[in-house]
Amino acid sequence: MKVNLIAIFVYVALVILTSYNIYLNWQLSKKQNTIGVRTPDELSTLELQNVASLRHAKRRWSIASNLFLLIALALAFVGTIEQLAYFVDLYTICNILVVKYNQDIFEVVRYK
Repeated sequence: MKVNLIAIFVYVALVILTSYNIYLNWQLSKKQNTIGVRTPDELSTLELQNVASLRHAKRRWSIASNLFLLIALALAFVGTIEQLAYFVDLYTICNILVVKYNQDIFEVVRYK
């Protein structure tokens, strides 16, 4: 039996990344439920610019995650399971970055 170390690495990374993504989403939802946010009128110009730049970067990673998801869906039908897991890993990494940007945005707009 041949052991494919790269495939094992991809599967282990998928489990770790998915767990970390769930943890980050849980932390963010917990913060959002307990801490209020300010309206755009209450934010300074610098804070609004910061939020706009964070939203722009978040949008880029969101588009990349959607692209990786579409590739993974296509590979589910025509590719190997290792290829599918690899692109799901990339999708999960992009989602982690989107959640990190959401956390950064929340830190700017929350009541201090």
